[in-house]
Amino acid sequence: MRLGRVTCQAPLASRGHKIGNGNSKNCPLGPAFRVVDLNNRTSNRAKLRPAKNMTRDKDYVVRRPRHLATAPDSARAWIEYADGEANATAEVQLVDFSRQGLQFLCPVALSQESEIVVCIAVEENHFDLRLPGNVRWQRPLSGGRWGVGCVFKQEVDWSELGELFLHDVLAHDLDS
Repeated sequence: MRLGRVTCQAPLASRGHKIGNGNSKNCPLGPAFRVVDLNNRTSNRAKLRPAKNMTRDKDYVVRRPRHLATAPDSARAWIEYADGEANATAEVQLVDFSRQGLQFLCPVALSQESEIVVCIAVEENHFDLRLPGNVRWQRPLSGGRWGVGCVFKQEVDWSELGELFLHDVLAHDLDS
């Protein structure tokens, strides 16, 4: 799997980080990345590349950022799934969300790799989103609920992710 380059948005030089020296100790993301300069010149924007030992491991996958969901009453969320021959729906509570998938709490057990459609609606703003995906994992929780991980069939578009933030479905605070 090819790992993409990550662009660091914060001006590193203004925070005392040396750009272009290849020293991973100066990287704000830690020793897994090293800072390299753009176009072989010193710049306030730097690109980060995975360290060489990370690219040798073919099973290593960079974890994509996940965004925590806000309070359950900010949006209505449910899933549509096949229950035997018939289609069924279940109200769910979002836990976290990324462009590739999400985690939610569900009142019913789902079979692994089953196809579902995750629906998110904010009724006062007339916003709704339907995301087809597959169940990757599930864990039983207390109270008869299940923690479920789902991967989407296609990455969520940046504009749709932005809409989720604008409608307060996803938390703005990084420390949440």
